[in-house]
Amino acid sequence: MLPRTAEPRIGTFCYDQPGKLVGNWMLEGLAEESPETSWNAALAFAYDFFDPSKMLIGIGGYLVESPATYLVHGSAPDPAVVDLSSGEVVYYLEPYDTNADAPNITLLVQMVSEDKIKIEAFQGWVSNPKFTENAYDYTR
Repeated sequence: MLPRTAEPRIGTFCYDQPGKLVGNWMLEGLAEESPETSWNAALAFAYDFFDPSKMLIGIGGYLVESPATYLVHGSAPDPAVVDLSSGEVVYYLEPYDTNADAPNITLLVQMVSEDKIKIEAFQGWVSNPKFTENAYDYTR
């Protein structure tokens, strides 16, 4: 018996949608490619396998000090509807299952083209975050 009750019962593994935030992203401009580099450069906007109403963001080690899968507090805004017209979007994150000791994170993200985002992470929950020189570019 499958523990997942939502359809499709076997789940979904590829969320990438052209022009939408949902899916997988990689840090732009990496010179070397190794498994460790790839893991640290990864960023994913997805959903919990068993309960797809829970939004998750998987963050590698370049963007935050504590790489982890984070639960989006309040599960909004849905990255499947975030696009170029959305402007800056804020996600409040709490650790989920891969690193329970990770701190809460505020994530500020903006789609700058169909296949590029600007993103910055702040430790703790920050009201009205603004991009700084510490922002990163990620691409598909």
